[in-house]
Amino acid sequence: MISQALHTLQRAPGVVAVLVARSFALMQVREHGSNRGRWVDAIVEIGGGDDEAAGAWCAYFGWACWHIAALALGCRVTSRTSGGVVRSWHYATEGERVTGTPRPGDLMCIVRNPAHLSAVRQGQTVPGHMEIVRRVYGDGSLDTIGGNTTGGDSAEGDGVYIHRKVYTLSDPRLIGFIRPTLKRLV
Repeated sequence: MISQALHTLQRAPGVVAVLVARSFALMQVREHGSNRGRWVDAIVEIGGGDDEAAGAWCAYFGWACWHIAALALGCRVTSRTSGGVVRSWHYATEGERVTGTPRPGDLMCIVRNPAHLSAVRQGQTVPGHMEIVRRVYGDGSLDTIGGNTTGGDSAEGDGVYIHRKVYTLSDPRLIGFIRPTLKRLV
C-alpha cells in the first residue's frame, strides 16, 4: 500500500512540493531580521543559495520545496536553479516551461512591474517574484504559496504565506510557469 502511494506521488511530484510549501506556511516561517532567520537561512541553503548573502529568498523557497519533495520521492531536481526569479526563467528549458494551464507545484514567475515583461522576453534580468501554484480555478485565479512575501500581493515580505486568489493567469506581470524536472536516485 505504501509503495502504491509512493508510485502515485512520483507521477505528481508537484503535489509533494505543495505539501512541503504548505508545511512551511503552517509552521508560520517568518524572518528574524531582514531576509534572515533560522528557517529562512535553511530554505536558502536547501534552495541552492548562500544564507550569508541574506538576499531576497522567494525563488530559493520555491526551489527548496522542490528539492525536499524530490528527496522524499527518492529523486533529485535536475533543473538548473537560481535564487533569481527571472534568471530561473531564463535557465528553464523549453520542456520545463509550462504551456497551457499550470498544475499544483508549478513555479509561478512574475515581474514586479508589468513594463519590465518585454525586457524579460529579450533575455534581460529584472526584479521578479516566485510562488508555488497550489490550485488553479476555472476562472483563471490561482491559490499560491510564497516565501519572502506577506499575506497580500507583495514581492518583499517577512515570511511564508498562502495566497488565495491573489494572482490570475491574466496577470499582466506574469512571465510564466516552470515545472521542475526530476531524476530518480540510484
